[in-house]
Amino acid sequence: MEAKPPSHQPTDTDFWSEVRSHFRTAPGLAYLNCAAWGTPPQQVLDAVAEGYLRLSARPEVHRNEQGQYVEETLRPLAGQMMGADPDEIAFLRNAGEALDLIAAAVNGLQPGDEILTTSQEHPTGIGPWRARAERDGVVIREVPIPSPLTSHEDLLERMRAAITERTRVLLFCHVTRGGNLYPLAEMCALAREHGLLSVVDGAQALARVPVNLDAAGCDLYAVSMHKWLLGPSGSGALFVRRELQDAFGRPDTPPGETAAKRYEISGTFDSPTRLGMAAAIELNNNIGLDSIVARNYHLADRLREGLKALPGDRVRVVSAAEYDLRAPGSTLCEVDGTPAGEIRGTLRQQYDISVDDHVRDGHDALRISTHFFNTEEEVDRLTAAIGEVAGAA
Repeated sequence: MEAKPPSHQPTDTDFWSEVRSHFRTAPGLAYLNCAAWGTPPQQVLDAVAEGYLRLSARPEVHRNEQGQYVEETLRPLAGQMMGADPDEIAFLRNAGEALDLIAAAVNGLQPGDEILTTSQEHPTGIGPWRARAERDGVVIREVPIPSPLTSHEDLLERMRAAITERTRVLLFCHVTRGGNLYPLAEMCALAREHGLLSVVDGAQALARVPVNLDAAGCDLYAVSMHKWLLGPSGSGALFVRRELQDAFGRPDTPPGETAAKRYEISGTFDSPTRLGMAAAIELNNNIGLDSIVARNYHLADRLREGLKALPGDRVRVVSAAEYDLRAPGSTLCEVDGTPAGEIRGTLRQQYDISVDDHVRDGHDALRISTHFFNTEEEVDRLTAAIGEVAGAA
């Protein structure tokens, strides 16, 4: 299927300037770190604030109204964005909480059964399985995966070759911490082919790349909405395929609950945060994922070419060049001889530029997240700053 052309061109300065006007980052700050923590736009801030004001004014009325809004508006919106039915979506605080629940709730594993995963998993995703390995004797097997990816075929062959008769779960990131883009449908098909449960860390994927979980045949998928979706802090979701729900349990599931809502925490929940989640989804829908993807690749490509054009040979872009291997908006670059953490601190303190570092997968790199609200000027500021730091180091 051909990619849908963007509704808003990535270089339409008037449109993206209007989008930028809804964000409240500090004056002068170039915030290029949404892979760690997104900055919510005004619509999201307003929804959360209004939710708390209403709860304070009439708690007994607006608590019920907000709960109804979650069921009638937010759950369908989230399902539509994730390519899932609303009854396959549970709302949690973040992908980490969802991944922890998954590791605890997968039933039927025996000592010696294998959890097959990759060398590129986030500690939050693999940590709960290590705890279960200590408790229940399951075995975690990590397959070495090169970064950047060389091809999806190479990735799939490495994983296929590692499957044994004791493998029960295939655990992987849809988009890795460093921005490597895994083929979701093909990985889930590999799991189905061998009768494995597919468990996917989608913390870096939603609102950034197309996500269609039912079409992909995914079993379990964890989401953080405070990153690229730009939702409020403490917002996330868990997808549980309908056919799996009766066999996938948690000890404190409320009696009588059906569908994926049974996996949500019992009792009072932070409904104003969930109103902010809906506002974030609606903003992304209004812009359009096709436009967001195009804009994010445009900014990342501008950064990539700018870094490659810096004088000398100390600065090196280490993200894949191919779009199908790298998620839009992620760029890893290394400065020979200087730790990325040191450069990150210098950029923050001396240039008012916020990025992250990525010291893993064979890299000591800066991790730069260019999102649709960023400007070409901010990208150029960062390029120039890295050039100055590299020249002075």
